[in-house]
Amino acid sequence: SCTSQGMSARFRGHVPQAVPGFFEPHDVSPMEFVMLFEHLREHRDATDKEIREQLSSYSWRRKNKQEMKRSFSGNLTSLLNSLGHNPNTPVGLGLFKQLLAVLTAILRIDREHMLMFFAWSKTGHFQLTDSIIEKVLEKVFMKVPKSKEPLLSMSVSENDFYRVCFSMDVLDTNGRHGIPRGQIALIFQDILRNMSQKLSDREALKKPFRRKDKSPKKGSKGSSGTTLTPSSPAAIPVCLRHELRGTNEIGLLLEMLWSALPGRPFPTVLDMVMNFLERAAQQAAAPRAASPPAP
Repeated sequence: SCTSQGMSARFRGHVPQAVPGFFEPHDVSPMEFVMLFEHLREHRDATDKEIREQLSSYSWRRKNKQEMKRSFSGNLTSLLNSLGHNPNTPVGLGLFKQLLAVLTAILRIDREHMLMFFAWSKTGHFQLTDSIIEKVLEKVFMKVPKSKEPLLSMSVSENDFYRVCFSMDVLDTNGRHGIPRGQIALIFQDILRNMSQKLSDREALKKPFRRKDKSPKKGSKGSSGTTLTPSSPAAIPVCLRHELRGTNEIGLLLEMLWSALPGRPFPTVLDMVMNFLERAAQQAAAPRAASPPAP
């Protein structure tokens, strides 16, 4: 599920990752994921070094792949069942952490992005990370912060949104292959008016998957036990009439844009963002084109 949503080499190419390169990155297929899971479940005492050395051996992957391919009919659920593993079996926290660490090393994708993909597969809503939004602000929205000013503090106005839609070629007067120009303002104003409710709805989707703490831990910030970040609505107030600011708000804007596109030209929000980054890179390398008409 996560691989099909964009957790691959394409994502690594556009969003810088801080994972150290012990060996070349390798995109994990569903079958290889099952191989990895079963190996870690049977060898819980394996050290991180042993796992890295074994997974870096392509001969080990080929050998296990051939053995398990006999029971693989193209469906991940059938493969899990053939191995005697129930797909709905809960995974303990220790095994999950170990699996997450190994996947991070193999895919060369940071843990925060891995958790982002996992949360997306559960809630159905894609919440972009600070690193992705910084890339979007810099390359797509062409934002240049002042000296010592964080890039995430830059705001996005309705005019910024219109310019991006024009440059990314998602506008269409007839509304058949893109969004009518007049609808851009409606999308932006709708987000501004209903921002609090939309963010609350997102949080409600995550609630069933969160650990239920009876009381906040000692030294925690706020009643939820989380520390406010620059992307938190409470940390950066949203100007309800003019602009959006921060990871959550700009991420929601991109998701609403993706939802409004007719015919779903991009399979997922992330695919749209990756296409925008690729198009922005092409435009930066090409001669300067004409400015967009006034909305």
